[in-house]
Amino acid sequence: MPPVTRLPGECAVSNIAEPRGRTGPREAHNYKDLLDVFPAAVYVTDADGRVTFFNRAAEELAGRTPQIGIDRWCVTWRLYDASGAPISLEDCPMAQTLKTGVPVRNVEVIAERPSGERVPLMPFPTPLRDPAGNLVGAVNMLVDLSALKNAERDSSRRADEQAALYRFTDRLYRAESETDVYDAALDAILSALRCSRASILLFDDAGVMQFVAARGLSQEYRGAVTGHSPWKRGEPQPHPIHIEDVAAAELPGELKATVLAEGIGALAFIPLVADGGVIGKFMAYHDAPHVFSEEELELGLTIARHLGFAVERERARAFRQQAEMDLRRSKERLDLLFDRAGIGMVLMGGDCVIARSNAAFSKITGRAPEKLIGQSCLDFTHPDDLEANRHAAAAMAEGAGPISFEKRYLRPDESEIWVRITLSKVSDNQILAVVEDISERRASEERQRKSDAEFRTLADNMHQMAWMTTATGERYWYNQRWLDYTGKSLDEVKGWGWKCVHHPDYYERVLASYKRAMETGQPWEETFPLRGKDGQYRWFLTRALPIRDERGKVVRWFGTNTDITERLQAEEQRTLLINELNHRVKNTLATVQSLAMQTLREGEQSKDALTLFSSRLAALSRAHDILTQENWRGAQLRQVVAQSVAPFCTSGRIDLGGPEARVTPKQALALTIALHELCTNAMKYGALSNDAGRVTLAWSTEQGRLHMNWREHGGPPVTPPTRAGFGTRLIERGLAKDLGGEARILYLPAGVIAQMCTPLEARE
Repeated sequence: MPPVTRLPGECAVSNIAEPRGRTGPREAHNYKDLLDVFPAAVYVTDADGRVTFFNRAAEELAGRTPQIGIDRWCVTWRLYDASGAPISLEDCPMAQTLKTGVPVRNVEVIAERPSGERVPLMPFPTPLRDPAGNLVGAVNMLVDLSALKNAERDSSRRADEQAALYRFTDRLYRAESETDVYDAALDAILSALRCSRASILLFDDAGVMQFVAARGLSQEYRGAVTGHSPWKRGEPQPHPIHIEDVAAAELPGELKATVLAEGIGALAFIPLVADGGVIGKFMAYHDAPHVFSEEELELGLTIARHLGFAVERERARAFRQQAEMDLRRSKERLDLLFDRAGIGMVLMGGDCVIARSNAAFSKITGRAPEKLIGQSCLDFTHPDDLEANRHAAAAMAEGAGPISFEKRYLRPDESEIWVRITLSKVSDNQILAVVEDISERRASEERQRKSDAEFRTLADNMHQMAWMTTATGERYWYNQRWLDYTGKSLDEVKGWGWKCVHHPDYYERVLASYKRAMETGQPWEETFPLRGKDGQYRWFLTRALPIRDERGKVVRWFGTNTDITERLQAEEQRTLLINELNHRVKNTLATVQSLAMQTLREGEQSKDALTLFSSRLAALSRAHDILTQENWRGAQLRQVVAQSVAPFCTSGRIDLGGPEARVTPKQALALTIALHELCTNAMKYGALSNDAGRVTLAWSTEQGRLHMNWREHGGPPVTPPTRAGFGTRLIERGLAKDLGGEARILYLPAGVIAQMCTPLEARE
């Protein structure tokens, strides 16, 4: 059989769970006996995760007896991750190993026993394979981390205590007065012993114990207990005294009442010794009953000895020894911090060659720690960032620092990672580099830059002018269209500077409504003129909407100015046209009414009144067609004349002649009706009533006036009428009035002559 290839951490099947081959039952039993006395918890499952074996340590750690063949994935009751979040047993490390066939390492979990007690663990699940390489189960070793965690907490507490002592001794060394010494001592007592109040008392020359410094004690209390001491001055070998529960302690009644009235639940007396005898004490107070451990009391004595340094020269050597010890411990903590810091840290020489690095830096660069030692950080710095790196190193060599800069590292897979580096000088030949991964920040900045660029492109190319303000209305941004229109720079119009482009007649009204919207948070809409860079004002419809955060609070405003000058002009023109049309319609209706009345009046003796009225309306309609083509702004005289006589000119016997001239709508209508009546009369009674007659219609313009002459000839002899008909009255009276000029008709025997004169610029 070919050898089985195993992944790192995998095991071949042993006889723990299912002995086979040459190993007999006795050997398997021996394995189980051996694992039963193994101090670490061990259990085995089959490929489906069912428990097939567990040792005594596993049963004790789980706080329960696992059920062989029933329990799956894990022998514990419940599991949680390191943060305390529940983990389903189907997702536990052992389950992951069985599902993926890969060992799980460096994972901390918390197991909960049926009793509710929780135990921190580190599992080591490892797949089991048969000689053919098939996954047949897994073995898991659970390492109890309780002792390590307790040791870490104790170490942290002791580190804090030692730190407090270190600060205390350092302050004593630097103290320049007794007050400095007392302040340092009180700080150390409160911090190291974790008490709520503290005081220092010394024997005076009369042998009376007096307060020299205190924190958190009333003046009344200090006055009441001054002079109280469990020792006499100079008493040798004093021991600390502590009262863990003042209320339950046997104390003199008045003293006990005083202590309880001050709110003190427990207290400790720590003697201060110099030259072998008591010189005073310091007191540590707790607000509630408190058990003073031997460690606390010993720590208190240590503080007392350091405090005695101020009065005993002999303690100077002990102080220095303690300080040196604290310094060593501080260095150890610094080393621990360096190695375990979540941020990259590197010690290197001035030539950037790495002497020491931590795991975080190795993760950032993608290089193993051992491969980084002796390598220059410039070797995997992005070529574009080398100059910045050299510049920073040169500045450090000249004594500058700390220095921070950003650059890119090149990983072995050729990917780039952005970092922020802070260089600090540790010694003349050594530099500490703190390296922070800022890839996400740079990516976020790049996304923001692109977003800003897209916004600017959109905003600067939108049809409207746009702007943004703070929550209170101070404008801080305008799009390019706004700046281009006004000709102003951002500095000129930011804040409230936009007043300079507002029309003074509207500014106060606009400002009042603008501020009201800012105060109420309601959308703002106004219409007002803004001055362009050419000095001309144009009208804008302005709207602003509030932008709110997730709590509904207004954080900024976005506004637009839409140019509506042409729209307003169009609306004004439309209004004028409507009014004009209304006026024209009224005039036309009046004309039609007049035509109807005159036609019907004459129709009393005429059977063709309807035909006559229809022809007059048709003439009026043709004039309207001409004026409509010109939007009722007027008409060409020749076109009006030609359209008016066209129905009567089928035989070509009407001769037209005259220069181009433009007439008003009113003049066009009046001339149309007049020419229609003349043509109708000529067809019935005049030159056009036979085959030989003709009409000559000529006009001229002189000094701003139009002269028009209608002349008939070749028709029947003309006899003046006994009464003026409709046409005569229309021309001589109505036409003269409408045209603002003169008109008359001559009934000569040779033919009718009509003469009309009107100003070319006559107004309606």
